[in-house]
Amino acid sequence: MTTMTISDLMVEYRKHYVRADETYATYTNVICVFQRDNKQQIVSKITVDEVLSWRRLVLDRARETTWNNYMRHMRCLWNLAIKLKKTTENPFKIVGSVREDTQLPKLVSDDSIHKALIYIDSRSDGWLWRTIVETLWYTGMRRRQLVGLKWQDLDFARKEIILRSGTSKNRLEWVIPMSTKLAGPLRALRKATQWAVGNNIDDSQVFNITLFNPNYCGDELSAQQLTAFFARVSKRIGQNVGAHRFRHKIATKIMAESGNSKTVQHLLGHRNPDTTYQYIHPDLSIMRSLLNDLPALR
Repeated sequence: MTTMTISDLMVEYRKHYVRADETYATYTNVICVFQRDNKQQIVSKITVDEVLSWRRLVLDRARETTWNNYMRHMRCLWNLAIKLKKTTENPFKIVGSVREDTQLPKLVSDDSIHKALIYIDSRSDGWLWRTIVETLWYTGMRRRQLVGLKWQDLDFARKEIILRSGTSKNRLEWVIPMSTKLAGPLRALRKATQWAVGNNIDDSQVFNITLFNPNYCGDELSAQQLTAFFARVSKRIGQNVGAHRFRHKIATKIMAESGNSKTVQHLLGHRNPDTTYQYIHPDLSIMRSLLNDLPALR
């Protein structure tokens, strides 16, 4: 059995599996954390005791969710190492995950959205950021899908949006409806984009903030810039309005009003319905109404 380092294992992972660039970046980040925390870099020499020590180190500075995320990625890498006959044991499978504390639902409140839009509308580029917020609200798409959206993916005649497999977390490609309330802002953005770069924009990014705000670096809006913007908005209004929370919000709202989990699953693009149910949270207003309707005790 030839010696393989953790860096070598990541190279092999990229060769064996086709993943989105963001997925590769996540694996690379996890490996960097492990390499920083551990002297041992030879795959076959990393033991269960060393993984347990790393787990204690991670949990001293981060939440259980962070460790479980690290563990899942490292376990996948070690499964490949076993397949390639570079080691015989997967210590990350033996150590496993830890129980996570139950957190409050990742919902964005109506009040938070209202306050965020007030701030956004005060900005010179607020018209574009408002369109981004409206797109998250009326589609529930992921951050990666939003920044990967091209004008050719929007069919205004049929009022449909194509979410391509290349921007999908699970490599699915599917079509979602374009809300009539969203079509107007998107048409206005298309006209502004054509004014900035010309009519041939089919292969251009839809939400290209760099065309309208010179303070943004690069040629296109990146996922990191999108996340950073919502972090600034959250800090400004004192409430969390992260982009991903809109997926939870729209899933919960559509499920409450339609009762159709299959519709929610298709909109969010989940292969497994169990994943969809993680996005559906109890609606406190409905619960309150039901409780208020209970008969009084006598």
